[in-house]
Amino acid sequence: MTLSYALRNDRSIIKSSPFSASGGFLRMRESGQHRDCSTTAILDRGRGCDKHPAMDTGRSIVEPPRHSSPIRTRYGTARGLVRLLLSHLQVAGRLSHIVMPEPESVRRFVFICQGNICRSAFADQVARDLGFDSMSFGLSTSADGPAHPPAVQAAADLGVDLSTHRTQRVEDYAPQPGDFLLAMEVRQLARLAANERLRHLPRSLLGRWARPARPHLHDPYGLDAAYMTTCLRSIETAVADLVRSYPAARLSQGR
Repeated sequence: MTLSYALRNDRSIIKSSPFSASGGFLRMRESGQHRDCSTTAILDRGRGCDKHPAMDTGRSIVEPPRHSSPIRTRYGTARGLVRLLLSHLQVAGRLSHIVMPEPESVRRFVFICQGNICRSAFADQVARDLGFDSMSFGLSTSADGPAHPPAVQAAADLGVDLSTHRTQRVEDYAPQPGDFLLAMEVRQLARLAANERLRHLPRSLLGRWARPARPHLHDPYGLDAAYMTTCLRSIETAVADLVRSYPAARLSQGR
C-alpha cells in the first residue's frame, strides 16, 4: 500500500482527527492528555520511550474508561496514525533499516516488540499454530512474565491461546542460522540495526505482510479493547501471508 493510497483510504479518519489546521502533521493534540507534540517528540526514542510501560512499576495497567472513536479503534491513538503514515514514507525511502533474506534461507521467524506481552507474543503463537518454527522477544522487558491479560482475552476471541506465553528479553535471545527478525515498528528495526550482536541478521517489518499493509503496528498496551482486536487481526493476516512466502521455515518431523 502506497502512502497516497493510505491517505485516500483514510481521508475521513484524518478529517475527524484532532490535528490542528495550521500545523498539519507537525503538531497534534492527543485526546485525554491535553498536550501538543511535534513529530520530533513523537519519534524521539529518548525520554523513556524505549521502556515498555508494562515494565514501569510506577504506572498502573488500569486505564480510565474512554469513549471509542474511529482513530482509537483503527490506529490506537492519533500518534499511531501519524507513525503509520510516516512508516510508509520510511519504507518507500529505504530509511527503515530493512535487510531482506533469501526466501529459501529462512528457517525460523523471530517476532519482536517492546514488552513481548501483546504483539510479538501473538505473532509467535499464530506462526506456531500454523506449523512454523518461531520465537519472540522484547526489546525492553523482563524475563518469564505472562502476556498482557487484555491481549490474552482478545487472542482467545480469535482462537489463539496465549495463556502459557512467557516473556523473553533481547539479552537472552540466541541467534540461529536462518533466523528472520520481524519487528512491529521502524524504530525497533533501528535498535536491531544498532545492536552489534544482531545487526548481521535479516530483518523487516511484520506489518508489510498485512492486508492492507501496515508497516507500523502501534502498541495496543493500555489502549481500547477494540484497537487490541484491530491490531491482533492485522498481525494474524500478516503472519498468514508471511509463512506462505517462507515455506522453508515450516517445522517437519526431521527438525
